[in-house]
Amino acid sequence: MTGVSSRNYSWTGKDLSGQAQQGISSASSPELLRRELYIKGILVTHCKVSKTSAQKTKPLRLQPGMLSLFLRQSAAMLQAGLPLVQALEISIDCLPASRFKDEITYIKQQVAQGSLLGEAISGSALGKQSLLVNMIKAAEQSGTLDITLQSLADDHQKAEKLRARVKKALFYPLMVLLVALLVTTLLLVKVVPQFESTFAGLGAELPALTLTVMALSDFAIMYAPVAGVVLVVAILVLRTLISRNNTLQLLVDKLILVLPLCGSIVQNACLCRFSQTLSGSLRAGLPLMQALESTAATTGNRVFESACITIRHLINEGQPLSYAVRKNKLFPVMIAQLVYAGEQSGTLDQMLQTCADRYEQYVDQAVDTLSSMIEPLIMIVLGTIVAVLMLAMYLPVFRLGAVL
Repeated sequence: MTGVSSRNYSWTGKDLSGQAQQGISSASSPELLRRELYIKGILVTHCKVSKTSAQKTKPLRLQPGMLSLFLRQSAAMLQAGLPLVQALEISIDCLPASRFKDEITYIKQQVAQGSLLGEAISGSALGKQSLLVNMIKAAEQSGTLDITLQSLADDHQKAEKLRARVKKALFYPLMVLLVALLVTTLLLVKVVPQFESTFAGLGAELPALTLTVMALSDFAIMYAPVAGVVLVVAILVLRTLISRNNTLQLLVDKLILVLPLCGSIVQNACLCRFSQTLSGSLRAGLPLMQALESTAATTGNRVFESACITIRHLINEGQPLSYAVRKNKLFPVMIAQLVYAGEQSGTLDQMLQTCADRYEQYVDQAVDTLSSMIEPLIMIVLGTIVAVLMLAMYLPVFRLGAVL
């Protein structure tokens, strides 16, 4: 990566033959950049701070499928025999205008100036993805860049699909509660007061259920707006505190793993990502210790991230991976057995891929089962709420009809 005092500058100029040249280069000042390019035979006519440099400190949010699309297209171009710079140019042309496209353009400019692809990526906003950087660097050393890019595209696409399935599993129960809360509030605020004004003129004693619902209606009308604002503010404050406190982040991740129904889905998803990422890293030629370091950041759960660090310590002490996995209660016996078989047969990456495929199936089945359970549950909850409220409102009418 570039030094702390360095910045990226986009420049245009002419070479010794008078041909127009342009690019993005790193330097501590525009004057130093002009001097360096002049030594290379390029006279800079215009120089300004690159947009990529200004944005690099901000986290890069990738649109779903964007990175896998770029990796897959670049791999296809390389497999067709095109040079890397030309392959990157064609892939960039297929991307929509976005900050991601700006970052890839910067990477292409660095490669065109002689940098290796892994080095160029590490100097961009994508450099925070250590797995991507390490696998590409290893592939460049082994001469398997096209194969590794294709493998990275497949793995990233699977990871996005898995992440979407897990979000769906966590989103469904929240939707049940939210819809039930909104429907109940709407009925209490809009419907019940109309019945209350009618009952006020009857002068008769109302049933206990009706009085309870009317009291809830008065409470909702009085405090619902304030409660809504307080709830939104509390959620925003809690999110800010969690994002800035590692202890709270670890606590939340622990709670997610023990949630009924959803906890097992999240745990299986973490096991799938662990196996998938470690398999791909080993297949790309990364050493086991470095592969585990990259895998820790991709599990998506700090409990599993801590487990990966513990496994690295045990391996560093001389223990095999199968022993380190078996010692950790987060990992089922099946993974330890397959890892042991892979170590004995020299097919560790294949055994880990088998684990990833199995746990991906477990997640798919669990999400489908949860979806089939939640949909009728929504109908039951909403139907019960509406039935109780309507019964409370019409019960005085029924009694009055019986008296008459």
